[in-house]
Amino acid sequence: MLHLFALWDSKTGKLAANREGTTILSAFKSPFDEPQLSRPSLLYPASGDTLLSKDTCLVWHSVPGATSYEIQLSTQSTFASIVVDSAEIADTLFSLTRFYSPGSPYMPGPDSLGLNMKYFSRITATGSGIYSQQWSFVTPSHVTGVKVGSQDPPRFYALSQNYPNPFNPSTIISYEVPKISHVTITVYNVLGRKVSILTDAIKTPGDYEVLFDGSKFASGVYIYAIDFQSNDGKAFVCAKKALLLK
Repeated sequence: MLHLFALWDSKTGKLAANREGTTILSAFKSPFDEPQLSRPSLLYPASGDTLLSKDTCLVWHSVPGATSYEIQLSTQSTFASIVVDSAEIADTLFSLTRFYSPGSPYMPGPDSLGLNMKYFSRITATGSGIYSQQWSFVTPSHVTGVKVGSQDPPRFYALSQNYPNPFNPSTIISYEVPKISHVTITVYNVLGRKVSILTDAIKTPGDYEVLFDGSKFASGVYIYAIDFQSNDGKAFVCAKKALLLK
């Protein structure tokens, strides 16, 4: 690596080569000394996953030295056409909730995502110009997620009784998240066998709801259990019963 110095020999009163008795007058730092920002790597969800809820967040590992990030979403692996281009993201978490189209799920508009569609994503640390490896995901087909009208974030973790109950064939399960947490909602039959996973994603603070579709299941009692895991290592687990009557 090249460094240039101006050296002054106090004995001869002239510029001199670097040796004992010389004084450095100025130094020039090579631009190659600056730390290079690396590529962000995906943490959640796994590339190729089908999202279970439209309130899912994309999460990536932090890049040392990065102060913010930019994310791009496209329906094309070449990113020739960009659907979402969001910059100056201070966190390593990006919520997709606000980008879903309120109209037809298969006709998304600019800056919005359609349901049951495949998207490609890539992320770069601001200023690096180096994009992450390309990731993909398929959006969910259900439209449940964050409750409309939610204002202040909840203070506590909570799981509500499903409504309606009894139900046929589907019911809504509501829950509250007070801080960023990994949330898993699993449904079991009375024999304790897992029959469905309704949510398995990192959630930002807010009120949420998810659909349990029992059209493929037999009548009976089902237990839905929720497991919250916060970033600080704290956990909250709760379960309730739902009755499917056909």
